[in-house]
Amino acid sequence: TVDLDALRRRLAGGERSVDAAYAGFAAAGIDYGPAHRAMCQVWSADDAAGRFDVLARLALPPSVAADANAFGLHPSLMDAALQAALSCGPRSAGAAPAATFVPFSVERIEVADAQQPLPPELWAWLRPVATAGGAATLEARLALPFDIDLIDAQGRVHVALRGFSFRALGGTPALMLLRPAWKAADDEPAPTGPAPGRVLFAGFDGERSARRTEIGRAHV
Repeated sequence: TVDLDALRRRLAGGERSVDAAYAGFAAAGIDYGPAHRAMCQVWSADDAAGRFDVLARLALPPSVAADANAFGLHPSLMDAALQAALSCGPRSAGAAPAATFVPFSVERIEVADAQQPLPPELWAWLRPVATAGGAATLEARLALPFDIDLIDAQGRVHVALRGFSFRALGGTPALMLLRPAWKAADDEPAPTGPAPGRVLFAGFDGERSARRTEIGRAHV
């Protein structure tokens, strides 16, 4: 379990704007609709050793509350836990990174009870796997691997993501329009006989003799 009360006290002075976080996503080209806005509050704090923590309160949006039991790991809650990473930057940094960061890899996922759906309200706790000394920008911090826990109000860990990594997209892809098109094959002379090799020919003697002459290098 996690001492959620102690974690909340430690991060109490670092509340960030959820609206600014979603505006940052939109500026980066990711415009979340109502079903994927499960992040209600978010806090972050740094310490002298170069570590930082992010804590986010999550709640299943009303538009998808009816299907709360349809998933083991509800995509709205899982995605919101990753969205909270946008708040890991220093307070002096902007809400939007210069590049668009997307989920890339995870080393391990631990689920406490795969037979039960996630509670509709959870807390997401994100922190770097190693000390983030020197990571002074939001982009530098998003490039680090994270450990992420999804915790209920009693501090029980329902899902643990270990070694989760984001990756910056490499520029804006060009728009491509594709259409089917027929292309005529190059004109090639038709083969005059079989390729070199062994050919078995059966028939009348006269026909066999004529075909043997035609085949040439083949062995009858």
